[in-house]
Amino acid sequence: IDNGSCGVLLSKDESQWAGQVLPLIDEPLMRERLLCNAWMRVNERFDFTSRMDRVAAIYDELVGPVDSLPLRLPDGHQSLPIAA
Repeated sequence: IDNGSCGVLLSKDESQWAGQVLPLIDEPLMRERLLCNAWMRVNERFDFTSRMDRVAAIYDELVGPVDSLPLRLPDGHQSLPIAA
């Protein structure tokens, strides 16, 4: 969480929590800004395409890019099945 941009990080000192939370109650525009920023961050970092890109990068790092691997088809198959 980027404190003040897309959320509020509370202090370890519990006596300061009220002062850190009250602005969220008293300032609806601040709440809305934090909500919008947090929503955008989640969509940017955790959408399906981004997650799959990160998974592919891990596989590329471990075994090399797919283009460099020999393609073995199951016995009796001449092409890969295409999902609809």
